[in-house]
Amino acid sequence: MKSDNSRFLAYQILQKYFPERTNVSQLLNEFLAGSPDLKDKGFVRELVWGVVRYLNTIDYIIDLSLEKKKLLNSVRNILRLGAYQLIFVPRVPAYAAINETVELARLSDQENFVPLVNAVLRKIDREKGNIVYPDREKNVLKYLSVKYSHPEWMVSRWVKRFGEASAEALLLSNNTYPGLTVRTNTLRISREELKRKLEGEGIKSEFTRHSPDGLIFAERPELENSESFTGGLFVIQDEASQLISYLLDPKPNEQILDLCSGSGIKSSHIAQISKLGSKIISVDNSPKQIEAAKRNMEKLGITDVAFRAEDAKKAVGLEADKVLLDAPCSGLGAIRRKPDIKWNHTQKMTEKYYPALQRELLESAGKALKSGGTLVYSTCTFEPEENEEVIHWFLKKFKNFSAEKPAFGPLFEGLIDESGYFLKTYPYKHDMDGFFAAKLARIN
Repeated sequence: MKSDNSRFLAYQILQKYFPERTNVSQLLNEFLAGSPDLKDKGFVRELVWGVVRYLNTIDYIIDLSLEKKKLLNSVRNILRLGAYQLIFVPRVPAYAAINETVELARLSDQENFVPLVNAVLRKIDREKGNIVYPDREKNVLKYLSVKYSHPEWMVSRWVKRFGEASAEALLLSNNTYPGLTVRTNTLRISREELKRKLEGEGIKSEFTRHSPDGLIFAERPELENSESFTGGLFVIQDEASQLISYLLDPKPNEQILDLCSGSGIKSSHIAQISKLGSKIISVDNSPKQIEAAKRNMEKLGITDVAFRAEDAKKAVGLEADKVLLDAPCSGLGAIRRKPDIKWNHTQKMTEKYYPALQRELLESAGKALKSGGTLVYSTCTFEPEENEEVIHWFLKKFKNFSAEKPAFGPLFEGLIDESGYFLKTYPYKHDMDGFFAAKLARIN
């Protein structure tokens, strides 16, 4: 019974996640791959991501219903799953959420805690319409942290930077599950044709506002099983991410270097924009990512990409007309898609670890750029220590580089900051992931 129980599998994943704070997507993929007969895999994903997304809120509500706040991690995870269903999943009847969670306690060898689980969940169900959150007037940071389930240090940063109202809008948007966005493989099909083809498969979409290649789906269809996906007609990619390759503006016959390329999504877009006319070298320090990139290129019909599995900081002997550095970062701009980022990262990582790494990588990227060439630096975060401050440091140190203003037009309309130099997107403003990008030119 355990092997085909969605709630038990979700419990097992949470049990592994919370001590280790590893990547939730990887854990889900590993556990689901090991449960091929499980029918409702979507419900497992919903439960796990739901608990992680609303962790602070759920724990606060659980603690309101406990006399003693200290619990075994296993019991707390059981209560988290039950509370999430009671508060955030109205399609699950309260009696089912409670009864199934009580049964989960038994399945999880927590028989002694069945009375507690039952009592706490029944109390939460009775009082869920009258939850008393921390007093906003007395401690706005604690209120926002609990209400919108973000670490208090993160809330504090954003209130100081954006103001209370905008910070609250950002927190809310991070908890709003985004629609799915894809990028058309225009080497094989036009965006208009893809839209019609997907509609023929019963999947409706809308054009993205800025990217000329994007389609967005208000709901999340199972696109991975569609004929269009298996046929390499599109890749899943947020609209903000799609704009980065357009900022680079690749041209035929250019030598282009994609550093920290991951699974090659941006490399494939660069090839697509240049109509397979550029010579692209994709560099990543993970052999697994390089292998994934090779598979993606083959699926998309892209042949002009070479691969190097090595540290981008030590990639020597490379020379390019254009360089894209999609730098490792805190990822705080992608919390709405990956809520575990909230709990996996610390303030020190945002302020110290990533900026140091990014400066080192940017220096290496600059050395690989030919005179007269263009370098695009991008991250999926909006923290200044990882963005503007890194660029200002670089320009101060290397006088043979200058910042370039992106060309205005439909692509970047409303997305360039007040300085005129930096691309910045925000979930609560643009319904995209939070991205930053700067375009630099090597003068000599």
